[in-house]
Amino acid sequence: MVLASMMRDTIQVLKVNGESIPNVRASVQGDKIMIVSPGKLVIGVGDLSRRKMSNGAEETYHVDNPEFSEGSHGAIPPFYTLHVRKLGLPEAAKAIQNITFNVTGHNARINNNSTDSSTNVVHSSNQFSRHISQLRSAVTESEISGEAKSEAGEVIDEVESQLKSGKPTRSVVIALLNALPKVTAVTNAAASLIKLVKELS
Repeated sequence: MVLASMMRDTIQVLKVNGESIPNVRASVQGDKIMIVSPGKLVIGVGDLSRRKMSNGAEETYHVDNPEFSEGSHGAIPPFYTLHVRKLGLPEAAKAIQNITFNVTGHNARINNNSTDSSTNVVHSSNQFSRHISQLRSAVTESEISGEAKSEAGEVIDEVESQLKSGKPTRSVVIALLNALPKVTAVTNAAASLIKLVKELS
């Protein structure tokens, strides 16, 4: 099918109610995203679409107007045309932060596209502060542009705020850290912090 063959991107849909739908085949075209044969997938205004590219970078899009079409009597399958706007790092970080994740029960947690095999471990704020400082230093010493450093700084500020709150949402913190520039020193520092965050009880 011609339309299906055009779906060369893989996106993750983050719904405003906290639901995450991974591995959605799509075609990202600037301010539009097309999804053919979406099945039971329902996308609403305010949902986010995240695309991870082959170079390791990620893009986050805000859905402004999702248009669903039933297609044409079997010749053309049902499809979505999402009218979107691309978010910068700070804006994407805030948008992800505003998603509500609903969990209940003892040691309740969210596993975003992963299997939970962690052990409950409590880390001191000093450990997090040390890793945050290392992360800031890695960004400052990197060769990325001044604007990119500023945006990365805002993301780190949000991560620090989450960790200092005493009740950080792990999936949000990890998503923020993964959105930082893909520079070796920054990626390594972020990975160390992500490891600690994953061990949170």
